[in-house]
Formats: sequence, structure tokens, C-alpha cells
Amino acid sequence: MVHRWRSSVPVASDLPVFLRGYPDSRCIVGIRNLLAHGYAQVDDARAWDIVENDLPKTLGEIERLLEGK
Repeated sequence: MVHRWRSSVPVASDLPVFLRGYPDSRCIVGIRNLLAHGYAQVDDARAWDIVENDLPKTLGEIERLLEGK
């Protein structure tokens, strides 16, 4: 758990920059809240679609943000 926290710190410190520069950032926050607080309401097919189609784009944006440091 500590390792995960440490690896997320650089992203967390740049989060405001990422949120301004990434148009889908509100969706990311909404999905996180749904998964954390409304897990019973999650549509499995839609969640898998997000993992397959949206997550790679988001990870690419995060990698670009980290490379720009």
C-alpha cells in the first residue's frame, strides 16, 4: 500500500494541471466516485468498455504529463 501511495504522489502533485488539460477529467472523477460509493449500481459491460477503450487514452495522457517534468 505504501508503494502505491509513493508512486502516485507525482501525479497527485500535478493533478490540477492534468485536470485543466484533460477534457475528460470530470468523467474520471465521476467514475471513481461511482466505483467507490455506488459499486452495486455499476454496469459491468460499461465498466469493461471503459477499461478497454478509455483507460489506455487516459494512461497515455498521464504518461505525457509525467514526461513533461
